[in-house]
Amino acid sequence: MREEELSDVYAYPDGLAAPYVRVNGIMALDGAVAVHGVSGPLGSRSDRAVYDELRQLADVVVVGSGTVRSEQYGTVRLPPELRERRMRRCGDEAPPLAIITASADLDPLSPVFSGASAAPLVITTESAPAWRRRRLQDAGAVLLIAGQERVELSVALSSLERRGLIKVLCEGGPRVLGQLVDEGLVDELCLTLSPHLVGGATSLLAGAAGGFRAMRLEGLLTDSGFLFARYRRA
Repeated sequence: MREEELSDVYAYPDGLAAPYVRVNGIMALDGAVAVHGVSGPLGSRSDRAVYDELRQLADVVVVGSGTVRSEQYGTVRLPPELRERRMRRCGDEAPPLAIITASADLDPLSPVFSGASAAPLVITTESAPAWRRRRLQDAGAVLLIAGQERVELSVALSSLERRGLIKVLCEGGPRVLGQLVDEGLVDELCLTLSPHLVGGATSLLAGAAGGFRAMRLEGLLTDSGFLFARYRRA
């Protein structure tokens, strides 16, 4: 897949005036979303190219704290050619990372807080211990409060919007994705279907309470047995 093709296929809609939430995920043919707890073995070079392109196009990358820990997240970094393209387009090297955590239970020595080109955002609650919040601020994080006991994602999106961050890319995990679905906040799903069977499958949206959401297929690419589907809210 060519870079130019990905840029055209995954461009955000023009004229956005409110947050547009794009979810990115990968799963095996049997629905498994991880191998031994991580998603990396399901991917490929072309999947990584899509992953990087989606990040390059986003204003902010949102992820749950559990996924930050299990996938050993670092700061958002782009390949040189995408970094240069983003610099020309919007003047920064990479979008900031926004981490959802009701308890603010994050390690201030984690790689997400070191060497970031943009200060990481921690979206937390009023009930999160003050000492935890302070140590994350001391590590360079910007704290956004979005609820009393539970992070309310609609409030979180409004907080991001006030900072001019409306092209939202959510990378998981299941709880955050499930809550987005339950609250009717998912505008687009970019789903990679990996040509593998894993067993012990768990849903990409295992955190959702359930229900039926209609999505419309907007685009489909294939490369080396992988399918890259893009669905929008119907």
